[in-house]
Amino acid sequence: MDKKTDGTIEKNPTRQFVQNLDELPYPDRDIWQKWIKNKKSIHNVIIGRGCPFNCTYCCNHVLRQVAEGKYVRFRSPQNVIGEIKEIIEKFPDTDTIFLEAEALNLNQEYLYDFCDQLAQFNKTLKKPISYGANIRLIANFDAEKTMRYFTKANIVIVNIGLESGSERVRRDILKRGEYTNDDVRRAVRAAKKYHRHTMLFVLLGIPSETYQEFEETLEITKECRPSFIHLGIFTPYPGTVLYDYCVENNYISKDTYHEKGRSVASLDMEGFSKKQVQKEYYNFFANVYAKSKFQHIRIKLSSYLILKWNLSFVFERTLKYIRSI
Repeated sequence: MDKKTDGTIEKNPTRQFVQNLDELPYPDRDIWQKWIKNKKSIHNVIIGRGCPFNCTYCCNHVLRQVAEGKYVRFRSPQNVIGEIKEIIEKFPDTDTIFLEAEALNLNQEYLYDFCDQLAQFNKTLKKPISYGANIRLIANFDAEKTMRYFTKANIVIVNIGLESGSERVRRDILKRGEYTNDDVRRAVRAAKKYHRHTMLFVLLGIPSETYQEFEETLEITKECRPSFIHLGIFTPYPGTVLYDYCVENNYISKDTYHEKGRSVASLDMEGFSKKQVQKEYYNFFANVYAKSKFQHIRIKLSSYLILKWNLSFVFERTLKYIRSI
């Protein structure tokens, strides 16, 4: 806690990261209800904090340095299930809960135990809850076994970070060199085998990315054909390694740069111009999913309305249409 002493701010040292997350109270969801129109909207339950990786566009490599103590921590399965019980009691219309952590599979033994306990809990319910989770592609990751456990626990939504289809961009720029495109293919293939819905995370306009490397991203996304795509344009955030990289390489100026969100291209690169990035952003869904000229036009128009004007009422219809083709 900071306080003023003789007109100056006296800043106390940062406390250690909370090590036992089970000690924290469950969130007070009641205070938000007057702003929530859809009573069946997905609840998020934070099951872990921290990430062991150093992706250059992310905040984790910075946050890890602000305090002492173990940075990657998970709540016990029993504690998480206790919060889920409270949600169901307070909001009986709940049918889907997202289990929020950087990646559920960072500790695979934890994952298997958690899925076993979640499966047992679901058996006590008249109507089992569906869940979603993030996974990170890591060394020795057994996608097949993970999807079997996800099926047992009724984890039906699986988020997978591709980010870029260029292995050079992932390795040298994003510092995500620990997985290959074949690893991505295997994970999506395993998820589909067990009828899990896949969400592929994709970034466009990454520093030094060329148009040819963007085409690699488009190609593997088309090949995987996920249930949906979480698409964004790279945005340099101050404090991250890639922000400094962008300044050093004259992609942005500290004096004039203003963050515009992940839907507006801000880097004008020789190999992939700002105009090209913006165009491919609006065309991406149509280029991945359309099988005919008519479908391309329809999906492109829907995508534009959603991405440019945030007309969210179009989203469900578009998603339903994409899954039908």
